[in-house]
Amino acid sequence: MQRNAYGAVFAGTNSMATKAASLPAASSKPMAPPNVPLGPRILVEGWQYRLVGSAVIGRAHVGCPLEDCRKKGFWGAPEIPIVDSYRYIGKHHARLLLDSKGTCWIEDLNSLNGTAILRASRGRRTHSFYFQRLSPGVGYMLVNGDLVALASSSNRGPYLTISYHT
Repeated sequence: MQRNAYGAVFAGTNSMATKAASLPAASSKPMAPPNVPLGPRILVEGWQYRLVGSAVIGRAHVGCPLEDCRKKGFWGAPEIPIVDSYRYIGKHHARLLLDSKGTCWIEDLNSLNGTAILRASRGRRTHSFYFQRLSPGVGYMLVNGDLVALASSSNRGPYLTISYHT
């Protein structure tokens, strides 16, 4: 089995294909048939989530019984739950927002390990890519194909990546 820099085991392709076939949605609307364009969506660990309005990404937990979640303004579990036994991802890590014009924004919700977007740097002779860490509470526009890292570290790299598609 392969492991990432944080020690987590990579999921096999068979299990990811099974998850992707289910196509859960962040909203209550069902996903479209395969031949119909899906619209704005994110891919997380082999699952597709259609974006409608706003959705919070965070560590899977049942409700928010702890007072610390309620102090931060959250009354329920995240709409896009991520199973993270290592606890690198916060309970309410980041918020995705689809505005009335169809533009998608991401905001770090003051998570401990941060959120970052993969950016390109063009030099005269070389091109390089790096993860730009997001400032908490500031919305960043996403474009088709953007890769977002949850719990990114400068020396270890991203813990988990999600991708945005239109």
